[in-house]
Amino acid sequence: VRNGQAETVLELGAGRGLPGLICGVVHGSTVVLTDGNDRAAAWNTAALQANNLIGSAYRLSWGNEGHIAAVQTAHPAFDLVLAVRMARKPVRSAGHRLGRRSLRSLAVVA
Repeated sequence: VRNGQAETVLELGAGRGLPGLICGVVHGSTVVLTDGNDRAAAWNTAALQANNLIGSAYRLSWGNEGHIAAVQTAHPAFDLVLAVRMARKPVRSAGHRLGRRSLRSLAVVA
């Protein structure tokens, strides 16, 4: 974290990636946007490029070790993790459990 601002931001379940993109635009953060949907990942790649932001987008299905490893290889640590979508899942649901597992795997503080 530089001057109270996150240098590298991970957004899990990004969808259209608005919170992560805002971090990139407002704070100049490197942004890593992830979503389980291929179209969302492609849209986020285009949005990063269109806004001249530093970062990347990945398909990441929660709990998928291969997807998690791909993100970890390219980005070993993050200053800030956004997981807005997890707040919408029932706490005892399978989706929430997989999201927590992915979060634990990826939430390495820089």
